[in-house]
Amino acid sequence: MFNLFKYRKLGIIILIVMIISFLLSLVTLWNSLLANETHQEGWIALFIVLLFGSGISLFLILHTLTNLEKFDLYVQRLLENEKTLMEVPDKDEKENPENEASTDINDVEKSVKKILTGIDPKSTAELGDQLLRNLSKELDFVQGIMYIKEQKSKKFIPSGTYALNSQEPEPFIIGDGIAGEAAEGKTMIRITDIPENYFNASSGLGDSKPKHLLFVPVVYKNQCIALIEAGSFKKPDRQTEKVLYGLSVETGKTLHKLLNI
Repeated sequence: MFNLFKYRKLGIIILIVMIISFLLSLVTLWNSLLANETHQEGWIALFIVLLFGSGISLFLILHTLTNLEKFDLYVQRLLENEKTLMEVPDKDEKENPENEASTDINDVEKSVKKILTGIDPKSTAELGDQLLRNLSKELDFVQGIMYIKEQKSKKFIPSGTYALNSQEPEPFIIGDGIAGEAAEGKTMIRITDIPENYFNASSGLGDSKPKHLLFVPVVYKNQCIALIEAGSFKKPDRQTEKVLYGLSVETGKTLHKLLNI
């Protein structure tokens, strides 16, 4: 999880450097005028002022884009819309509940088994890497992160990634951001129509900007012990969500053995 405050701090640092540079330029220009070494002082002064004004404008834009309250409100609206959609059953499910039930269960079990095939982790990092790699092949996810909860600090630490860029995902705690909400409620959260600045602010998935995200808590004995954050370019359907739920249950059992909790 990336923090908006990082980018605000960076903007403030840039502003300070820009102000210092502006003052130094004015001092240099003033000294040149006193020494009669400058003959185009009007244009130079105008250039410096325009450059400073452009820098201030860029700072204000950055400051607005990283407004935590506005961003949280936007994400909350997305969450509310997606939770509502997830609670409404599809039309096909309403019309054919009995015919589809057995088929769905079999398909889900097959997909979960296929994803888990070949996974023999010696560590939590290996589990995360292998699981995310198989998950991408089976369900077409383009990126992923697996966070595992530390028993002492209670933080969810990145432990296994797939197809990430240079950015390093950060830990989070229960209730912190969307991932923290999913872990706290032990409920899968889906987000679509993701804002452009999300990946620089609230996600560890970097710059490739998948349009859809799923936050899947891994629960064992009613405790969230890990979380999978997966991104896709196409909208996950109901079947994908069911597979991820089944996968989270099996992953919880495996992770329990690795962590010995």
